[in-house]
Amino acid sequence: MLTLLSAFGFSGQIIATGYYMSKADAYCFNTVQMVTAGVLGMLVALLLEGLQPLSLQSGLSVLYLGVFSTCVAFLLQSIAQKYTTETKVGLILSTESVFGALLSVIILHEAVTWRLVLGGLLMFVAMILVESNPLQMKSVFSKLGLKKVVAVLDEEPISESL
Repeated sequence: MLTLLSAFGFSGQIIATGYYMSKADAYCFNTVQMVTAGVLGMLVALLLEGLQPLSLQSGLSVLYLGVFSTCVAFLLQSIAQKYTTETKVGLILSTESVFGALLSVIILHEAVTWRLVLGGLLMFVAMILVESNPLQMKSVFSKLGLKKVVAVLDEEPISESL
């Protein structure tokens, strides 16, 4: 359930960023995002965990995550979204897990498992399907003998039938 809620939240953030980037400065928008993320994060932390002692190591970790994983990442996303669509941003951001797994193998020397490889392949196949021309995909699926998939692609889209 949390994953589904997060997906809706991130989708909303991508759509809102695309909307406001056509009207606002990326740095001002990023400041609003950081203040909002900080306030909401503190509220959730206080509600779920209460006040906790903060060691130097955990304080530096929070600072690092706040600056690089949040502030810099959101700023780069805001700037990039001026030049592309929300759909493409969503696709690009969906590769985070693939590159995270790849870097964990390269940097941390984690084991390569079938589950890891299959997950990465499924992500790339999903991206190709989303970005591909439906007629090209019908041809590919026909050649692979996947008649049920071709039949689904031949169906009329829901939005056109309403």
